[in-house]
Amino acid sequence: VSSGIRVISDGANDEILRKAVGILKEAKRVFCLGFGYHKVNVERLFSDPLPENTAIHGTCLGASPAEQRAIRARFPRRYKGVDYPEKKYIALGEPTLDCDTFLRHFADKITQ
Repeated sequence: VSSGIRVISDGANDEILRKAVGILKEAKRVFCLGFGYHKVNVERLFSDPLPENTAIHGTCLGASPAEQRAIRARFPRRYKGVDYPEKKYIALGEPTLDCDTFLRHFADKITQ
């Protein structure tokens, strides 16, 4: 899987970015694993709102409550029909969960 990871720098690989955004728009669930949630990266991938029934879950290992609020604030507010805890627009795992533990915790959502 790691051989398929691509780094997309500003202005480069626009076709890869368009393809990634297209895949995100077709997904029912998106899992952000080990994602840094840098403002520019979130804007590039999620600036066009995903369908309202698309759920986004993400890891946030070691993130403080303030950092978690900042992460949530970067995502477009368009998830009216999705049951998110506390009306948040990305469901973040506990900050103690690494990627493996996070996936085990959300296994039921992954297979739905």
